[in-house]
Amino acid sequence: MQNSQKQTLIQILFVDLKNQPFKSLYHEVRKSGEKYALSAGNSDAQGLGVWIKQPAGTHLDIVVKHPITKKMIPVHQYIIVPDKKGKMRIQAPFYIEEKVKLQPREGEQGDYLRKTHTVKKGETLTSIAKHYGTDWQILFQLNRDKIKDPDKIGVGETIKIPPKNSGHRSGTGTNNGASSNAPPSQTSSYSSQSGMPSRTKTPTTNTPTNSEDWGYKLGSAWNTAKDKLESGIEWLDKTTQPVQDAVVDKFGEIKEGIENAVSSHGTRASSTQPSVVTPIAQPAPQSTNSPVQQHNPVSTTNVQQRGQTETPKIVSTTTGNCVCQTYDLIWSGHPNVTCEFRKKVVEISKDLWPENYLQMANNLMALMHLETAGTFSPSKDNGKGYYGLIQFGEEAAIDLKTTTGYLRKLSAVEQLDWVKNYFKLYNRYQRINSFVEMYLTILYPKVVTGRMLTDNDVVFDYQKKAYRNNPAFMKEQGERKLGGFSRGVTYVWEVKQEIKHHYKEGEKSVNREFKSGCNNSVRRPLAVNSDIIIINIKRTLQNKECTIGELRINKFNFSCYCLERPGPDTITPNMRKRIPTGVYSVKKHKTRLNKELGWAFVLFNEKVPASRYILIHIGNYPKNTDGCILLGTSKGNNSVHNSTSAIKQFYGLFENIAIDKIKIQIEDDYK
Repeated sequence: MQNSQKQTLIQILFVDLKNQPFKSLYHEVRKSGEKYALSAGNSDAQGLGVWIKQPAGTHLDIVVKHPITKKMIPVHQYIIVPDKKGKMRIQAPFYIEEKVKLQPREGEQGDYLRKTHTVKKGETLTSIAKHYGTDWQILFQLNRDKIKDPDKIGVGETIKIPPKNSGHRSGTGTNNGASSNAPPSQTSSYSSQSGMPSRTKTPTTNTPTNSEDWGYKLGSAWNTAKDKLESGIEWLDKTTQPVQDAVVDKFGEIKEGIENAVSSHGTRASSTQPSVVTPIAQPAPQSTNSPVQQHNPVSTTNVQQRGQTETPKIVSTTTGNCVCQTYDLIWSGHPNVTCEFRKKVVEISKDLWPENYLQMANNLMALMHLETAGTFSPSKDNGKGYYGLIQFGEEAAIDLKTTTGYLRKLSAVEQLDWVKNYFKLYNRYQRINSFVEMYLTILYPKVVTGRMLTDNDVVFDYQKKAYRNNPAFMKEQGERKLGGFSRGVTYVWEVKQEIKHHYKEGEKSVNREFKSGCNNSVRRPLAVNSDIIIINIKRTLQNKECTIGELRINKFNFSCYCLERPGPDTITPNMRKRIPTGVYSVKKHKTRLNKELGWAFVLFNEKVPASRYILIHIGNYPKNTDGCILLGTSKGNNSVHNSTSAIKQFYGLFENIAIDKIKIQIEDDYK
């Protein structure tokens, strides 16, 4: 019975969509399905609620009051009380923007003690704000008499700057992904008519929201994708993980093998607008496990690697072949994709996106397949002045301080360095969270601001030539037949739908299987039979749907993710729950769940008999298991991905190991 379980103290930290502590937020916390609240009231100045004591495993639901409408809104997160005391973070589906109020100069009514700044070419509100130690929102509010649209501030314009000691600093912070010195250039895409890249100059603006005096705004994710706001719970370690570093998943999951498929037929957007200076608005925080942020790693290092968020990477090759084959990249079977090319793509992705580099490497492969019309040729010419792996144009070449003529002469591997430089320019790579955003960074970079794009976000509208120049993106009923609606727009979902085949085709075995030989090879790691091999599973996150953990085998420097059924633990069969923590022996069991392998480990000990058939097998979602353990090289909110690859790598380690030398230790490590 629940009341006999261990009681745990927890305290909820409320944050807004910008990941800032949400003070004075009215909230109610209830046991799931119960009418009366366990706790109700406002959060304190640090965004904290009161301490709550409940039995471990209790499901808690949370609602918050919208500050403007006063409606009670369910938070799309819930809490399962763990067995360790701590703070838990919950994100409200809106955020605050504050209007700055400056102190007047003493003795001169209405006169403000401030400086002025003349806008120079290449500057943005964000870069100016950073220079003066303030925020772009403050500059915008302070100069509303001159700046009607924060996207459009002109070179030579004089703007007011708040004094250092009298401005109210916004909680948004400085966007690390802001443009640096010049408007971003772009590369290319395909024309829907010709199938070849068509290019026009792209305006370099983006669209931040206008702020009002203490105005509360619903995030776009709440307005357009409520069903995707599924957030994991993250535990805060006060000594090692400050609040600003904790990021919540809220935009849905990545399906195995594909995130937000990329590729396609859009022409570059054109513009007749004059050059403008572009601020980059502070984005809503994004998931560290987002579709674009998953760990899919396999490498040949002997050092245990961990990412910045202390998540595991697979660091052991298991096939006995060249390490490039262990990455299992899409389009690896293309005749122009060599071993060195694949390794270079992964190397670039590791450098730019270390937290989900294999997923981003797959995105990059699909992107280059798109831009080269399926050739992966570094000299691919679209006939309109754009060339190579991502269709470099003159503007991009100038920004990169090179020429298209030089780029065309490079080998594919050599040109990949310039692909990397393009994404590093203006910190573009920092704003890419997904596959479709990588593509749009090439097609129409102004829309990629760092806030994860949702399906109903607008890429361009009827006022832009790009809308009618890209009929392939007209997916609404009757839209393409009319050549576009009179006030039509292109949505992100339309772009995704049009370009996804460049990813999905690359996933097919005929296109993924590497056919060329490799010069380098590595040995399969061997273990001495007298040694006990410990497979350590640490459960790190639990919710109503499942339990996510990390599986490690230190002897082989191997790690991946695992998924089990939700708690509480049980030794009773047929309960669709996970097994208890402890040490387990294994034996082989014939099963079709592991496809070509034909068998799996079955776990057992003195409490859990082998007849319960707790296996380690292929699967992605909670529905794929009744209590077994699923493996994946990356994870989502309630899923693991690339499971077939992870299973193949995992079982490949044990070909030379006696079955009685293998032990599995399962532990709880909820943070």
